[in-house]
Amino acid sequence: MCEGDKAIWYAYSYGSDSHVFHMHGNNFRYNGDYMAAKNLNDGNMFTLYMPAGLRDVWQVLCHVAGHLST
Repeated sequence: MCEGDKAIWYAYSYGSDSHVFHMHGNNFRYNGDYMAAKNLNDGNMFTLYMPAGLRDVWQVLCHVAGHLST
């Protein structure tokens, strides 16, 4: 993905865990609102629209403490 590209992300939660989808460095648009994190409940999915802004390598992660790894 290059700076200025428009990306579409499809986020899915398989299994019985809920997650907090969080993207570092770029916000995404969901239902017309810009945000940096969104709850993703077990068995659900959502589509995010993201204009790639800042150039770098950015992390996508879950902010549920037990799901973070070092």
